[in-house]
Amino acid sequence: MQYEISKKDMLKISTAILESRDMDSLLRECLPLFMGLTQCSIIGLYCKSKQEVYHISLASGIFLENPQNACLEILAQMEIEDENFCVSTSYYSLHCYSFQLNNDWMLLVCLENPFSPDFFQDFGLMVELLRKAVFFHEDEKIAMISSERLQRLEESEKTLLQLVEHIPSVFWVRDRNRMLYVSPGYEMLWGKNPDPLFSNLQDFYSTVHINDQERCFTCLHEEFFSIEELEIEFRIVHPEGAIRWIRIKSYPIIEDDHVTKRVGIAEDITFEKTMLLELERYRSRLSEMVKEKTLKLTRLNKMLQREAEERKQLQIKLIKSNAVFKSFIDSLVHPALLVDYDGSILALNRAGARALGTSPERIAGKSACRFLEWEWFEYFMVKVQEVLCTGNPLRFKEKLGTAYFDIQVSPVSEPSGNIFQAVFYFNDISELVQVEDKLRRSWIRLCSVVDSLPVLVHAHDEAGNYVFWNKESERLLGYTAEEMINNPQAFEILYSDKDLRKKALECWDNYDGKTPCTLEVKDKSGRLKTIEWSRLSSKHPIPGWNEWEAGLDVTEKKASEKQLMSTLKEAEKASQIKSRFLANISHEVRTPISGVIGLASMLLKSGVDDDQKRKVQNITHLAEYLLQIINEILDFSKLEFGSYSLEKKDFSLDNVFESITASLYSQVQEKNVELKVIREDDVPEILHGDEYSLKRILLNLAANAVKFTEAGNVILKASRLDSSRDKLEIQFTVLDSGVGIPVKMQEKIFEPFTQAEEGFSRRFGGTGLGLAICKSLVEMMKGAVWVESTPGEGSIFFVKIPFEPAQNPLEVSSIQQEQVPAGRSLNVLLVEDFPVNQEIMAHILSELGHKVTIMNNGREAMEELERGNRYDLVLMDLQMPVMDGFETTAHIRRHADESISGVPIIALTAHTVTSNIDYAYRVGMNGYLLKPATPEEFRKTIDGLFNDT
Repeated sequence: MQYEISKKDMLKISTAILESRDMDSLLRECLPLFMGLTQCSIIGLYCKSKQEVYHISLASGIFLENPQNACLEILAQMEIEDENFCVSTSYYSLHCYSFQLNNDWMLLVCLENPFSPDFFQDFGLMVELLRKAVFFHEDEKIAMISSERLQRLEESEKTLLQLVEHIPSVFWVRDRNRMLYVSPGYEMLWGKNPDPLFSNLQDFYSTVHINDQERCFTCLHEEFFSIEELEIEFRIVHPEGAIRWIRIKSYPIIEDDHVTKRVGIAEDITFEKTMLLELERYRSRLSEMVKEKTLKLTRLNKMLQREAEERKQLQIKLIKSNAVFKSFIDSLVHPALLVDYDGSILALNRAGARALGTSPERIAGKSACRFLEWEWFEYFMVKVQEVLCTGNPLRFKEKLGTAYFDIQVSPVSEPSGNIFQAVFYFNDISELVQVEDKLRRSWIRLCSVVDSLPVLVHAHDEAGNYVFWNKESERLLGYTAEEMINNPQAFEILYSDKDLRKKALECWDNYDGKTPCTLEVKDKSGRLKTIEWSRLSSKHPIPGWNEWEAGLDVTEKKASEKQLMSTLKEAEKASQIKSRFLANISHEVRTPISGVIGLASMLLKSGVDDDQKRKVQNITHLAEYLLQIINEILDFSKLEFGSYSLEKKDFSLDNVFESITASLYSQVQEKNVELKVIREDDVPEILHGDEYSLKRILLNLAANAVKFTEAGNVILKASRLDSSRDKLEIQFTVLDSGVGIPVKMQEKIFEPFTQAEEGFSRRFGGTGLGLAICKSLVEMMKGAVWVESTPGEGSIFFVKIPFEPAQNPLEVSSIQQEQVPAGRSLNVLLVEDFPVNQEIMAHILSELGHKVTIMNNGREAMEELERGNRYDLVLMDLQMPVMDGFETTAHIRRHADESISGVPIIALTAHTVTSNIDYAYRVGMNGYLLKPATPEEFRKTIDGLFNDT
């Protein structure tokens, strides 16, 4: 649609042409006016002689990559002749016209719609006005000048375009569905060729981060027709995979009151976003710091307020104290003077004025030379200048007349640090000098006394040199005081060997003032002496001695100690021999007894009559009773010899109670006594301590309670007393309704071979060692045991033992609950040299459903395994001829064949010595059974070993 050019518009054109002073003003004022009034898309002036187009103006919706070349291309399509006023052609969607202004100049006009007849007529009138402009009739020189100016403008425009093309930001012009122009920065920023964008924008949207695509499409596509400036920040995914932040600003191009195109700029704000994120983090940290500092400042402000109030109070006190201080200074009995650098006395106290024979008011501000003889004044000034020059205080003694003075000269400095005055303080030390003289004489007497002592006494200065060496040191070590005092090599002389010196230095470095340093030194003849030194400097300081020590010759004492240590080692060796003897006795006695018990058990199951059953049961009871006596004697012997040791581990208290109940089952049934076991709720099931010792203690007490109770109840109870993070104190109570214990015997029953009354051993049996063993075991576990009893009513035994909390309670619990799967039969290799035990154990294992192969010693077992026969389990006796269980297990564990080296091994032993069991674990065994073992103990031990099966 074209608008009519009104007379008012024609008047504007005429006025602009008439007012143009030169070609530049014509191009600057008239052509834009032409373009605005006629709504042209392109307008420019063409010079035929130069074949260039000047002052090309483009409408806001038109973009040409090279406007000069585009205009020349349009003009080339026109067949221009000199007599033609107007020639037209088409260029893409534009309608282009050229108008002759004179022989050399033409006006090029391009519009989206062709000229209507009326509009062409009006536009022709405007062109006629332009043709009449004087500038097109000037001489060639003037026209050339205008042309050159136009050329410079075009060159500036080219420079601007080149600048745009090298800026990393992206400049673009687009309609709604495609790009019309994209600057080269797109390829640098997006990493992609921009050509696909001129067809559609799909390639552009595909680079947008998936989380920003919807927002970006809404802003750039759906809001395309908005007349507002649009701005959006979003992320793109670079072809290399990197994420970049982009900010786009878009501006509308409005034609006919409609947005037809948009221009804009895209910038890389990745660094800005990164910095903003970092800034936000910093701001957050700063905010926390501000809060913290604010809190501190608030506290500091309160402190300052308090301090200000305190200073105010102090100032009041200071004002009050100044007068007191002046009175105090005047009350000093010793003279004090404030002296200037030139010897002027600026101030002094009353004592100083009296010493100079005048008053403070008369002497203040006057030179000291007026009151001192010249010789003393020079001496006085030397001290003043020394203090002022060095800044260090002086202290010296001087005799003035018949009196001795301790004179102190201290520098006085300004706030800036400059020293400009000195203070003299005269202290009369005449009496002190007399005292020092007495002390000196006393010191001489002290040295004489120390010299006569029968101990070595040495003293050192700060450098470590000897300053005192008494007569006993000379006598014992052979070195005189003259040889050692102030001799830097004295230490190396005494400790001539490197090892002796090292030990001496370490001993003195770690000296705690309590334990003497026992060192070896060489006397002058080269013999080693052992001296026990005690450093007494800190407890008894002596002036002039930085450090001093006293020493005793313990050479003969140390020799005696060595002899004593040798004797102790022999005693320990004898104790070890006794322990081995006990272990052997334990094995040799328990082995046949276990055979007797095992054979009796087998006999009971073989279908005997009642009389035979009763006799076999009596054999079993007698064997078990004999085994109990042997166990008590062996335990008592081990405790007495000190060979009994505790083994701490996690264990189940419920399992201990179950074992005790099972052990006493037959006795309880025979006597018709009810045995109750109670673990209170606050007592944990899993504890960490010595399970075996606890079981021995409680079994002994519970067995005694059952033995001495004819009818009624026996109660075993566990209660919690106290606990902390690393300690758990449990009290066990064994209560019975038996015969009771007389009061006079309640303190003695814990002694060895003691029973409550004479005749108890005949009536109830026993060795009298059980309670003594209990007490020893409880004390080893750092606990306590005692009894409360009323004769005829019963007794209560109390046992208090500290335990540690369980380290792995879940593991203990799970292990104790697992068993070998029901119905599984194991292939077991039994290695045992005692035929009776072979028969008994094979019988027990067979009853448990396992297949058994028997070997007589370790060598036979190794040969059996190396023949290729494989077993699920090996039961290994420890003490056998040819090759014992320890050596056999070590050979198996070192074997190259994993099917042999990995086989589980359970130790079979009659030894109750803990060291043997510990050694069994160290050589590679997985568990142990103590002979005689019941079928239930066999089952539990095997179940625990195969808990992961």
